[in-house]
Amino acid sequence: RSREEDLITFDGSDAAESSFDGAPSSGESAAAKDELRFLQEAMNELPDRTRIALEMRRFGGYRLKDIAEKLGLSVTFTHELIAEGMAYCRKKVMRK
Repeated sequence: RSREEDLITFDGSDAAESSFDGAPSSGESAAAKDELRFLQEAMNELPDRTRIALEMRRFGGYRLKDIAEKLGLSVTFTHELIAEGMAYCRKKVMRK
């Protein structure tokens, strides 16, 4: 899980150290929209099985065991799929 969290942090910031001072500026809002678009594009480029596993884990909160059962895979392989998918997405978002 720690490895997953390290890979999914796109901007390198620590949310706990950030302070909220109101609405985001238009530049910040545009940058966030671009980052989300790049992430969606990267997710769409993943093989179906990898994308499904990653979505279930990161957006659905499913346990690795449950994802593995659903996809008919081992827990170890499922973890590798998710880690590879996250690394791919991170690389694509950071490159843009």
